[in-house]
Amino acid sequence: MPQQGVFIFTMMAAIAPLIALLRRDGRALGWSLLAVVLVCWLASYPYLVPVAILLIIASFGLACGGLSLRLPAVSAERSLWIRTIALYSLFFAITGYALNLFLSYNWAPPRILAEPLASPLNDRDGPMTATLNAQFPEGTDEAVLRASLLKDGFSDVAQPRPLCRLPEIRPGSMRRYGSCPADSREMTYKYRGPVNFVCGSTHVSVKWSAKPDGKIVGLQATGYTPCL
Repeated sequence: MPQQGVFIFTMMAAIAPLIALLRRDGRALGWSLLAVVLVCWLASYPYLVPVAILLIIASFGLACGGLSLRLPAVSAERSLWIRTIALYSLFFAITGYALNLFLSYNWAPPRILAEPLASPLNDRDGPMTATLNAQFPEGTDEAVLRASLLKDGFSDVAQPRPLCRLPEIRPGSMRRYGSCPADSREMTYKYRGPVNFVCGSTHVSVKWSAKPDGKIVGLQATGYTPCL
């Protein structure tokens, strides 16, 4: 989820500790503060947002648990009807969110780089770059490369990142980055692998430059997966 969304969820969760503080309920204050931390973490992962919502509701219930609220009495039948509506509303909200999440995100790596991305290696940049250069050697028409990447779900980047990965000094050495050529192009692909509570989406970037005649040079691929 974007940082703005995480901030909004955190601010919503922060209301419960304020209520508990006004009520001078130390137990509720402690639990609601813990809920704020958990909501901030859960909201960072799109598929865990429903859990964050439930946690916010629970923290509000805990913070307000001791308030004396006088509600009009309702019959058992009406109470059951209200609970049923609430449960169905929650079910459809979560189902709709999950469906939107499924349709909005890539859940598999790009086909063209599926093999190197499945590698157990920690650094897959080299294998990805080698795979691309085997299929699109230097001198390939840029239009051919771009069409293949678009077909695989890559997106154009309006302003390519200014840093490119530099060749390794020796195998296994630390990653080094330097300035990209002024005319470098970039396309990116973001996907989520299996449900992982530690790591987020995998970001794959493909960069290259083109000669005046439209032939590609300097094709390379990089990727990273942010983890806690």
